[in-house]
Amino acid sequence: MAVADVEDCESSIEGPDKQQLFRRTCTKVLMEGKAVGRAIDLSLLDSYDELITVLENWFEIKGEMRGANKNWMMIYRDYDGEIIVVGDDPWADFREVVKQIEILSCNHVRRMMLSGALPMVSGLPQ
Repeated sequence: MAVADVEDCESSIEGPDKQQLFRRTCTKVLMEGKAVGRAIDLSLLDSYDELITVLENWFEIKGEMRGANKNWMMIYRDYDGEIIVVGDDPWADFREVVKQIEILSCNHVRRMMLSGALPMVSGLPQ
């Protein structure tokens, strides 16, 4: 589900002057402590819940990104370079602006918030 090879991550569209333009349709996903990331085609998913399910399976952290005792949180970088907690925006808006997703430990996210690198959000386990 939503697994993408590099060649699956580009789609061809016709530009205004009838030449072919290519755009990336997949989003890079990185996880803290893992050397290799993955690419996911968000257009194949319908919700944040589906995204979490796929990523928990890929990175073998099933059940660790949900609930009060979660160990991991997702942040994303948009095309303007802003860092935002995943889930703050409606799903459709998120899919349009996300450039890269990172899965970070809750402690790492907490440190980013305290340093001002990330806006404060609720939902972090104590």
